[in-house]
Amino acid sequence: MVRIGNSGRRRRAVIVPLIGVMLLVMLGFVVLTVDLGHIYTARAEMQAVADSSALAGASGLMANGSAARQRALAFGSLNTVAWQTVTQQELNVVIGNWSGVSLTFTPTPDNGVNGVLPNAVKVTGDRVAMPLFFAPVIGKNTSEIKRDAIALVGSGSCAGVWGIDGITADGDILTDSYDARQGQYGPGNIRPNGDICSCGDIVVNGSVNILGDAMYGSGFAFVPSGNSYEVRGVIGEQSCGVPPTNPDFAAAAATNDNGTIGNTYRNRDPFAGNPWHLYVTGNDHLTLAGGTYYFNSALVDGQAYIDITGPTVIYVDGPATFTGGGIFNRTLDPRNLVIYAAGPTLRLQGNAGFYGSVVAPAADIIMEGTADYYGAFLGKTLDIHGNASIHVDEGSVFDLFGIRSVDPILIQ
Repeated sequence: MVRIGNSGRRRRAVIVPLIGVMLLVMLGFVVLTVDLGHIYTARAEMQAVADSSALAGASGLMANGSAARQRALAFGSLNTVAWQTVTQQELNVVIGNWSGVSLTFTPTPDNGVNGVLPNAVKVTGDRVAMPLFFAPVIGKNTSEIKRDAIALVGSGSCAGVWGIDGITADGDILTDSYDARQGQYGPGNIRPNGDICSCGDIVVNGSVNILGDAMYGSGFAFVPSGNSYEVRGVIGEQSCGVPPTNPDFAAAAATNDNGTIGNTYRNRDPFAGNPWHLYVTGNDHLTLAGGTYYFNSALVDGQAYIDITGPTVIYVDGPATFTGGGIFNRTLDPRNLVIYAAGPTLRLQGNAGFYGSVVAPAADIIMEGTADYYGAFLGKTLDIHGNASIHVDEGSVFDLFGIRSVDPILIQ
């Protein structure tokens, strides 16, 4: 005889524990599905907070590190993570420098190092204990949500020093930037936006310190060699969007202030009887009042120099050489001197400071000597020799090319 009742009790005795196990497994899936989804969402939100906070901070770096920190904290605390407002205590803002060579961030004082303003902001968003929904059932009450981001000022829009088809630098070379609208170059106005840019190769030899980006064309490279080098910015390819240049040589030839040019300091004809081929040499100098001038060629050498006394634009529709004393812009404001040259060569040389910008997209620009150059430079190629320092004027970059060279980007 079959005893059905006992068999049913035995089946129930087996099934009940299985149901319990299944419930635990299902609960585990609920925990994984709900709480892990909650964690992943919160991490994405915290990453967005860190990104936006770092960008906001970097946008204030050129004021000072303290302003950058306050801007980062204020902007970051406008956001929410897991439906709760991010507090400033959950944001750690560090001011520092980014190295494009080692791809590392190094904290610095708010006012930078050696008078050079810092170029990066690192923000870490950290919510130490975010409550979970179902995980407490298995003994997990909270989860830490921590993300970070680094934003770099003045990268992504290449500006300042352009050799369209290539750049070669030999010797002890420094590039950095400042803003002549804020005053003279010096501590508090030394900025890390001295970009060097090309659609071809960038070849640097010797000791090279680029406080800015080194951007080359697609299929080309940044080729360093020599004693040491540093790039305080991005090293990489660019789409080669050369800044627009539209100098009107025909208009300058037709309408200019050449008629106001007198003899040189030594009472010589600055054209040696051949207008408008500028020729100043032999420890002499020529003073140019502010205005627009047009020359078919220019040769200034033998310790001679051109003395600029006001806002001046010079068009050279041919080869140009400014060596010896070069060009002395007594206003010491690079925005007051722009040289447009049609090529094939433009040579700058001397030991005095050059304050001005050179726009010569069809010319090979040769920069020699131990001079300091203040302004913006764009040529077909750029060949830098000697112990030259190039201080890009961000005001000139904006006036000439319409580029804001201090806009921040996320780097990590």
